[in-house]
Amino acid sequence: MEIARFNDSAITMNLCLRAAGIEYCIIGGFAMSQLSEDRETKRIDCIANASQRQIVDAVDAVDHGVGLTATLPKNRDDYVDLQWTELDLDDKSDPVPIRVFCSIYATARARPKTYLIRPTPRQVTGETCGSGTVNFHSPVDLFKASLAAAGDRCSYPDSLDLRLLLEEFDEDIKPQLDGIALVHIGRAIRQYRHLEGLFVELGVNVDKAKIAAMSFVPFRNPREDQDDVPRDLFEKLGGI
Repeated sequence: MEIARFNDSAITMNLCLRAAGIEYCIIGGFAMSQLSEDRETKRIDCIANASQRQIVDAVDAVDHGVGLTATLPKNRDDYVDLQWTELDLDDKSDPVPIRVFCSIYATARARPKTYLIRPTPRQVTGETCGSGTVNFHSPVDLFKASLAAAGDRCSYPDSLDLRLLLEEFDEDIKPQLDGIALVHIGRAIRQYRHLEGLFVELGVNVDKAKIAAMSFVPFRNPREDQDDVPRDLFEKLGGI
């Protein structure tokens, strides 16, 4: 799918959420695609300090519609699926999917709380919406999110994301490493062995990290039917 269409959908989502006063930040593959032309993605993922109802109301509140629709998943109350399609497009069969993870939901293991969102505004350009500013996860927060994912699944893109971030944003990430428990770094190294040298270069004691993660069993290659919707995402992001 053309990146410009993803940009259009992100600009449109930004319009809806900001009008409702909702803090949000784009994470995952689409955020990484802004840092690397080689990174592909099939969906926009983002986090928001809001509930499902607030997200749906934000989409519904926009006058005249903007091509964005909301759908609530079955048996989950922690995210909303959005779809964006150009208003003047007759064929609506190829929408851009967006998944918004909510910080407020009844089934949370811990008491719902406001997540500290540190957005990095970036200018993007779409085909139909022109240019607009969209909030992305910072490289440091993307690194922490990729560390969390490494301890939760096997995904080749996660390993590429970690490598890119460690190589390109080492000056930003290195000062943060002392505040990250070695067990999280150890899981990433045990899951993706080729990352060990990069952590060594950043001054991480990888031997201690691997010992801290000794009980972690690396995941095998993911099944095609594997659920890719993480649970308790905000707790995981806040725990790194």
